[in-house]
Amino acid sequence: MLTVRPAWGSFVVLYARSGQRLVGFHWDLLDKHLQEEMALAAQRRRALFARQFTSQSTPLTLDDGLYYELVAGGLGWINCDRLLEPGPRIEYAVSTPDTATVVSLVFKGQRSILASSRLAGGAAVFEQVPAGAAATVVALRREKGITYLATSGVSLSEAAKPTLEFHPVTLEQLRTELAQL
Repeated sequence: MLTVRPAWGSFVVLYARSGQRLVGFHWDLLDKHLQEEMALAAQRRRALFARQFTSQSTPLTLDDGLYYELVAGGLGWINCDRLLEPGPRIEYAVSTPDTATVVSLVFKGQRSILASSRLAGGAAVFEQVPAGAAATVVALRREKGITYLATSGVSLSEAAKPTLEFHPVTLEQLRTELAQL
């Protein structure tokens, strides 16, 4: 008789700066008790994430920056770091108030998100983006337990720099504003 046990799989895809794809996958067999513990742990992580956007919570900011999670699949988006259209590429920099500010580009018409990297001076940098592409700069930061959001529509060029005007947001406001991009 064949015994079937529940399994949990992890599939990880990482991209190196060179564009090389690194893939990892493994299965873990779970008993009922471990399944329940994992479900409770996931529920606690989601609750902790939601609480970070309330004024009573402690910030999830570490020494090397603010960490946030944007589940692009729930928005009907793809998360990619390469753009398919041919043409000239540029390096696009965005000045931020501090290095803990998380900055991303949302490309119009492609519904894709590109995370920035940092220069020594603290600017957020997007490498090899298509010149002239329409995008929205999305920036998040936390200060004294409050989450702030800034968005700015841009046409990507080395000369044009967006002005980021931050305003406090709750989790619901953040979801609403991101859904409108």
